[in-house]
Amino acid sequence: MTKKPLASDESLDLTSAEMQEGSRITKRTWILLAAALFCLLLSVFLGTPIKNIFRNPEQIWADGADVARELGFAFGIAFIVILAVETASRREFNQTIHERIRKIQRNVFAATFQRHIPLEVIAEVNELVFNTYFIRVRQSIRYSLKVMDISEVKPELSGKRVVQMDYASSSIVRNIGSTIQPFPITLTTEQPSMKRLEDRAWVKLNRVEMAGEDLDLCKLLKGCQEKTKSLSCTIENVEPDACIRIEASARTYKLLTDYEIWTCLYPTTDFEVVIQLSHPTEVFGAKAMHRVPLRQRIIDEHCRAYQVRGAMLPHQGVLFWWCFDPDMLTPTTADCDHKAVLVTDNKQLEQVS
Repeated sequence: MTKKPLASDESLDLTSAEMQEGSRITKRTWILLAAALFCLLLSVFLGTPIKNIFRNPEQIWADGADVARELGFAFGIAFIVILAVETASRREFNQTIHERIRKIQRNVFAATFQRHIPLEVIAEVNELVFNTYFIRVRQSIRYSLKVMDISEVKPELSGKRVVQMDYASSSIVRNIGSTIQPFPITLTTEQPSMKRLEDRAWVKLNRVEMAGEDLDLCKLLKGCQEKTKSLSCTIENVEPDACIRIEASARTYKLLTDYEIWTCLYPTTDFEVVIQLSHPTEVFGAKAMHRVPLRQRIIDEHCRAYQVRGAMLPHQGVLFWWCFDPDMLTPTTADCDHKAVLVTDNKQLEQVS
């Protein structure tokens, strides 16, 4: 079977005229300046008879001043013209280069994978993977779900039970680029399922470590912030291949029957989530938003750990859900020997002993 030829050589190789566009712009500049000087000098000497110059030497100095003034005007005009011409030429040249690069990318994918992948798909892959400077080489998350009376959260409220969800995250981020890059950190609280508890949700940056040293959080956040609704900062000058350890925590409130979704923003190579339940539940499930199933490790009756084998791309993650039975939530329930039943899709969960 003969392979389908790629696009013509013209789409892969820049023409010699395009490769020499930069030097051509420089030649235009010198030609323009030389023409301006020639015309100005010619006009001066044609306007002053030769015999008058030698007859009156003082006229030479006056003409010299005129020439200098005219040259100043000429250089100013030449600069404006050159700037306009070079800007337009450079813009046209850059557009040509970018178009060639897009064609090269498309043909490289076609040559490598023997697939003619649409440019929209290639652009998405570039944005999510190839154009990123950072990846998470380790992501560990711990959720703690605690059933409690709403009056314990807000004394003025009563008659309802809620789930207090505490979140603790520890991640290691590495600069995979070849240049120094800034790394932005943005943390935002998830709004509680009940609007009356919105003021009780918070997020906190606990620790940032780079090159084996803890960074000053007060300086990093431009103020010592404890628990807040949202925060953002930037770690400047992250060296190539340098790692950053980031630890954060958050709290929000959920319903007795609810769910949680966690997704990653950077490519991640090692991911684990641990879920701790304060009470047994007959309904609990977890599923990977990923092509491979979750690996489950039961730590004890109230605690489970889940791992994703392989790498995770941005916007992939884990979904888990629960349903606490209100009739079971008595003061002694947490101490009873109740076996939780895991409800999930068997194809999306792999048991690990």
